[in-house]
Amino acid sequence: MKTLIAYYPGKEFPSVSITGTYCALNCKHCSRHYLQGMIPAIDENTLYNMAKRIYENGGKGFLLSGGSDLNGKLPLKKFKDVVKKIKRDFPLILNAHTGILDESDIYILEEMGIDNISFDAVISDEIIKNVFGLSKNSEYYKKSLLLLDRSKMAYTPHIIIGLNFGKISYEYETINFLKELNNFKKVIFLVLIPTKGTPMENVKLPEVENIISVIDYSMKKIGKDHVIGCMRPRNLKNFEIMAVDLGIKGITVPTPSTLEYAKSKGYQIIRENICCSF
Repeated sequence: MKTLIAYYPGKEFPSVSITGTYCALNCKHCSRHYLQGMIPAIDENTLYNMAKRIYENGGKGFLLSGGSDLNGKLPLKKFKDVVKKIKRDFPLILNAHTGILDESDIYILEEMGIDNISFDAVISDEIIKNVFGLSKNSEYYKKSLLLLDRSKMAYTPHIIIGLNFGKISYEYETINFLKELNNFKKVIFLVLIPTKGTPMENVKLPEVENIISVIDYSMKKIGKDHVIGCMRPRNLKNFEIMAVDLGIKGITVPTPSTLEYAKSKGYQIIRENICCSF
């Protein structure tokens, strides 16, 4: 029987910011907005006690995230010892949203025992400069992905459709680069949310058919599971239905009507209260 995984991370798998609401960048699609919805844990004791509470309340794990430094990195190194202690003391699953990586980052992440790395795959000098405001280029992102692919860690590339001010511009090149890698588990697709208070609040999104075409291309190009992640507008008409028709493996917080449609097409629905990277 065909299966569709419905992911509901919620309280059992919350997002944690190790920088609070601080970010050295001011990316034009976010403007620090999404940090406000994460649990702040800006020191080791706070992070440990938060992990303890998640475990005691029946949680499965959490996303380690936060704001970037001026090099596009999440400052995880100073939390190395406490993350190792968390992994030792509690059977929690940890996902890290890291940003750009180098060899020393990979070594530290492996030592920490992180279960998965969520990595925004952006093979576009234009977006890195004009959206992220970084003095980097796409070679840094390629190198990060290559290091992950050669490491012992599980990782999941994320592609945000429409990240270039609503235009589809970098997505196909990014997919073609991912095709040359071997060891990631699945591809997570997100869709830009024109967020109020950001420079992108009024951008026009691509037509749903064009968004689906990107995912369809990736599914045909890359022989791995594909999942619709949590970051996406919820008013994309028929988007989830069309994704089901493509054969998408999972959807984060799908609508009830999508689940009914999938069932009518012969899908068994599997509910997972966890991040879609797992």
